[in-house]
Amino acid sequence: MASISLLEVHKGGQGKAGRKKPVLFPKIVFLYDENIHGKGKISEDVFEAGVDCSAKTMYPDWLSMSGKGYISSMYKQYGKVISPMGCRAFLSPWYERGGMYPADDKDVPVFVGRFNIGAVSLHLPMILAKARAESRDFYEVLDFYLEMIRNLHIRTYDYLGQMRASTNPLAYCEGGFYGGHLKPNEKIGKILKPMTASFGITALNELQELYNGKSIAEDGQFALDVLKYINRKVNEFKEKDGYLYAIYGTPAESLCGLQVEQFRKMYGIVTVSYTHLRAHETDSYLVCRLLLEKKKKTTLNARIR
Repeated sequence: MASISLLEVHKGGQGKAGRKKPVLFPKIVFLYDENIHGKGKISEDVFEAGVDCSAKTMYPDWLSMSGKGYISSMYKQYGKVISPMGCRAFLSPWYERGGMYPADDKDVPVFVGRFNIGAVSLHLPMILAKARAESRDFYEVLDFYLEMIRNLHIRTYDYLGQMRASTNPLAYCEGGFYGGHLKPNEKIGKILKPMTASFGITALNELQELYNGKSIAEDGQFALDVLKYINRKVNEFKEKDGYLYAIYGTPAESLCGLQVEQFRKMYGIVTVSYTHLRAHETDSYLVCRLLLEKKKKTTLNARIR
């Protein structure tokens, strides 16, 4: 009843009667479990209320606890829910005794009380354009910027680590953050290991279009190769530096406009959609939708054959 009431209030909007507007925040996440919310199950009505609310306000976001993938696997194995930080960033696991990796089969991950110290985003079409303009290998240029982000994160960890717990007593002294039981004069560096730092990805679709004139729904192989390469490099940095780096699909709601301006200033107008047909680059949410469209087309073609 409480969940349905929350969804109804959220769906109803905010403002005076007759002038209410849809409410996007506070953000709501629906944890869907087929055994609880599926057809004929005890909370099917909550699921229906959630769908109705999403149709009018775009929220709640949906996480499947009974599907496949990282989120559901952690829930099934450990009974742990990984709520997104902000838009769509999910914490990498940090284990109670082993840290980045479980000490043994009884070690469990911790997600509550952890946070991300910041994200720095790659402008992938700009990197490809720079490589072409300078007749250099794309991955050589990409490595330069990956190292730049890496060094920025190391500097941020070092800088934050010198702060005293007294700067935020609730978080660092009273247990608000994981490990946050320090004395006011202690430095917080000792509790930053479980906190992530992100390498942001933007304009993946535009990268593919600039590469060969096709969207990731039409081709996508180059974009996929680049993403795999970045993931491999980030994992290498993680092992060498001992910091919990992660890849982040940057929402870029405002950043995308700046990136288009930067591209035009450096390389002018090129015949790909992100610079002359769209006002902004494709953010990571829309990239996911393009990939889903490609999967649907592939499945349909297979059935026709």
